[in-house]
Amino acid sequence: MHFWKEEYEFYNERDMQLLLLQRSYLINHPEFKMCGEEFYLYHNGNSKKWDLVAINETFIYLIELKVKRVEREELIRMELIADKIRSYKPVKVLLVTPIISVKQKENISQYKKIQHIEIGEIEHNPNMPKPAQRKEIQVKNQELKMLQLMQFLDYDYFNYYRGYKIIENYYICLKFKFNNNLGIILRYDIQNDFFEYELVKYITQIYTQTLKTFYKIYYMKLNMIFKKISYYVDSKKSERLGIATEVDELIEELAKIENIGRCDILREFYFK
Repeated sequence: MHFWKEEYEFYNERDMQLLLLQRSYLINHPEFKMCGEEFYLYHNGNSKKWDLVAINETFIYLIELKVKRVEREELIRMELIADKIRSYKPVKVLLVTPIISVKQKENISQYKKIQHIEIGEIEHNPNMPKPAQRKEIQVKNQELKMLQLMQFLDYDYFNYYRGYKIIENYYICLKFKFNNNLGIILRYDIQNDFFEYELVKYITQIYTQTLKTFYKIYYMKLNMIFKKISYYVDSKKSERLGIATEVDELIEELAKIENIGRCDILREFYFK
């Protein structure tokens, strides 16, 4: 019995993008949902554009497409991102190519954090008619907005990360717990497209008491907010004396941060 095998030609990387967006099964990842293309991600002070981005229940996939030679500098950069990137969900970096030389495959194999996928069903043909220009397919999966936001957070704060959940497709919630039993529940409102956070006190490992909710936060305030909460020390004495508690003072300080404008944040960031 003979089985028919699909084979596809593409003109350039842009053409290859569209092909794999329409036929993501060629990348051979089970339960692999392609979300879009030209995905910009801020990482470690730099911005990188990924050709494709995909997601499933377990991972987020950042996908780089290469038609011909893969430069060493690009591999080093991808390896660094794959090794260092942190988020609410594990991130995998994929390098996808048509069939390439044995030497190129050996070079790529030295970078252990990059998963190389070679697709035999696609072939680069620069002599075929040039495809018409097309609009980008925007990233539609709302989880990826949380990934973008998290790249502005200092990596040390991920030591306090305690997990995430999605509530009925209304909110994506990330939980952080600091050593002083205070924490943050960071939420992305999917329907209204804005971020907010709760300052909470952990009563048990899973039960929290909300102390204050702050709405529509700006991403450059995140590190200032986390730093302020992580430095807080609970004072039972001040509560017994009936004067303003340190929690009240903390909330006042967080409210001040919320009122800081973009220029003031940049000034503190660059001249601290």
